[in-house]
Amino acid sequence: MQENKTRNNSKTEKFSLAKIREDISNFYNITLTRHEAKRLDGLNVRIERSDYKVTKFFSFKDFVDIDEALRAAIACRNEHYQQAGYPSFLTRSIVPDISECALSGTGWSGIRIREKKDSRRKTSRRHVSFSCPVPETGRITTKDISLQKHNDVVDHAVDNAVSIKRESIELYNQIVPIYNELATKSVEAACFTELRTLNPTLQFLKTNSQRLWEQAYKIAVK
Repeated sequence: MQENKTRNNSKTEKFSLAKIREDISNFYNITLTRHEAKRLDGLNVRIERSDYKVTKFFSFKDFVDIDEALRAAIACRNEHYQQAGYPSFLTRSIVPDISECALSGTGWSGIRIREKKDSRRKTSRRHVSFSCPVPETGRITTKDISLQKHNDVVDHAVDNAVSIKRESIELYNQIVPIYNELATKSVEAACFTELRTLNPTLQFLKTNSQRLWEQAYKIAVK
């Protein structure tokens, strides 16, 4: 009777839920789960990327200890990462080229004429306003072109806006695949060399994506 009790205590210590939560707290897409239907505790791998979805449960009873269960869950997750693509914050998408739009007041989609009022001077200024990517930083920003600088000729200001936006998009789209390749290589190195370094690597890339983009920009403009 005492021997059975000792075995049960050992099993409880081996699969301490509090310790498991602490062990997996830094792992993306892996959570501690209670399978109510089977009344089993285990690790759940869940990945959702666009139309790609996968969920797999790893019961603790099928493994010797938490490390073995975690290794199996990580291997499963990494395999599906390759199929589904890595976390979205690591990758950038190509920006569509500027397009004509008959319903727009300027004749171009995303380019509009705005009027800014100065309440103190009781004056107003008209601008051609548009958003576009900034190749140097990878961010999306809004730019204004004053009509006064174009002698209030709307067509000239719009043509200038189209030219600026088109050039920015073209260079930005040249940088995107370079940036994505740098990010992917970093993640793959973490995934398939040292499994436990994957999440610190993802966190590092998430907080240092700006630096990674700047590196890709330098490669693109060489």
